[in-house]
Amino acid sequence: MQTSEAGVATTGQIRPYPHGRSLKTFMTAQPVFGFIGLGNMGRPMAVRIGQAGLPLRLWARRPASLEGLLGGNVEAATSPRDLATQVKVVGVCVRTDEELLDIALREPDGLVGGMRAGSVLTIHATVMPATIERVAETAAQRGVQVLDAPVSGGSKGAEAGILTVLLGGDDKAIEIARPMLECFATKLLHVGALGSAQTLKLLNNNLCFANVVASIAALNLATRMGIDPLVAARVMGSSSGNSHALGLVRSPAQVAKMTGPTSNVGKDVAHLIELAKAAGVDHSDLTDQSQLTVDRIHAYAAAGAPGAE
Repeated sequence: MQTSEAGVATTGQIRPYPHGRSLKTFMTAQPVFGFIGLGNMGRPMAVRIGQAGLPLRLWARRPASLEGLLGGNVEAATSPRDLATQVKVVGVCVRTDEELLDIALREPDGLVGGMRAGSVLTIHATVMPATIERVAETAAQRGVQVLDAPVSGGSKGAEAGILTVLLGGDDKAIEIARPMLECFATKLLHVGALGSAQTLKLLNNNLCFANVVASIAALNLATRMGIDPLVAARVMGSSSGNSHALGLVRSPAQVAKMTGPTSNVGKDVAHLIELAKAAGVDHSDLTDQSQLTVDRIHAYAAAGAPGAE
């Protein structure tokens, strides 16, 4: 298999992006980085960037979100556009397509309208590929490159700097963004053209949701057969039935997150169904299961999450 000079597979196969090779060279020019979206995932990602010593600019809708983050190499911007005028690379980690489009494209203070030619926008939200393309079309008019860069690994992975980032887009844009990405990720996987990373992330999330449904079903069946679900969860968690999804079901915090107002479960299921329908492909083998997640996880929580501790 041949690879480009950047170390990315040229045959369409996934290839882990090499770490560290150009960081020293990149840093000699002292680029400034930016980050927007300081929620459950975005805040620890931004913290990692700041702790790495990179010049960092932050913007948040709520000033309270910036508490504890500013000082030294980390400064606040007054608007998305103000941030954009100062940076070479900016990451956005918001929850919905609507939030991304608002921050990126709104006038008169949207992000893209202030970005300079040659700069890079990395989108860490899990959104529709069409949303990425819409942002990229506007960005291209200014000579700005966009990467779809959804992340996997949860907030704990972000805190530890061990996230996986799926990357869709141009090799050179990845090279420019890499110093920032390496602050919070150990795996950078270039999976194809712009939008392909979002497609894979939606498939991954729906697979996880289907496994959540199966995990709850196993615990419910254990209960009906007279086995303590907590005991069952412990046994399965240390046996061949263990999975990331079972770990979510065993965690009170994760159950609360999946049933809370900021849960992405319904959004990501709907996005995959919409994407598959647009492509004219059958999605039922996976989504027939993942669609059950919202009802099943709420019922599980209402029963006291009997397998969680």
